[in-house]
Amino acid sequence: MVARDITNKKWAEEKLLKQKYYLEKAQELGRIGTWELDIANNSLVWTEENCRIFGVLPGSIVNYEVFIDKVHPEDREYVNQQWSAAMQGNAYDIEHRLDISGEIRWVREKADITFDSSGRAVRAIGITQDITEQKLAEEDLSKIQQLLAKMGEISKVGGWEFSIDTRFLQWTEEIYHIHEVGLDYAPTVENALDFYTDTAKPIIAEAVQRAIEHGESFDLELEIITANGNHRIVHALGVAELEYHRVYG
Repeated sequence: MVARDITNKKWAEEKLLKQKYYLEKAQELGRIGTWELDIANNSLVWTEENCRIFGVLPGSIVNYEVFIDKVHPEDREYVNQQWSAAMQGNAYDIEHRLDISGEIRWVREKADITFDSSGRAVRAIGITQDITEQKLAEEDLSKIQQLLAKMGEISKVGGWEFSIDTRFLQWTEEIYHIHEVGLDYAPTVENALDFYTDTAKPIIAEAVQRAIEHGESFDLELEIITANGNHRIVHALGVAELEYHRVYG
């Protein structure tokens, strides 16, 4: 009878299982799946999270054709072009849609391609990240920004934000229209004040300074001269949020 101490082996197996569990949990929480493609054999291996993202059962036999079939029809040509370019040594870092039985998902994919001594692509390891929620949030934000821009255009009301820390001044599109400057114009506090007439400039300058130093709001009607030389009366309002080092108007 022979007895062998396999305690270290068992500990190593348990450690490996824990690491596998943590990796799978991290991929699930991050909505990031990993994959490996044997290019010569067209054999594609997906982790469980990658299977979930693409809507296939874990352990399913997959290859490039299975993958591309899940890509949204309108994005397939783009994905194929990017993959072909990656086979020639270009970076593979793309965003595209999936069509999972009518459900549209957005993913970001990155891959590292291995080439043999002759320069032929033989292996690829990559990740797939589900960015659907991010894309939907971006679309919602874009719709809100478009609505605000349209409201500003209709009501002739523009908005601005000034960062006290960086002295960065940002205008909404309507402010550019009011001052009759192009959207490529880079506003600063100094050149924004220069649009005001000689009489109005010291008034608005003092109001802005008191907002920055003391957090005081202002509500003024003043005259400006646009970039095209037109005189206009503007209603200038400002509200300071010193906790966030911003002045809004």
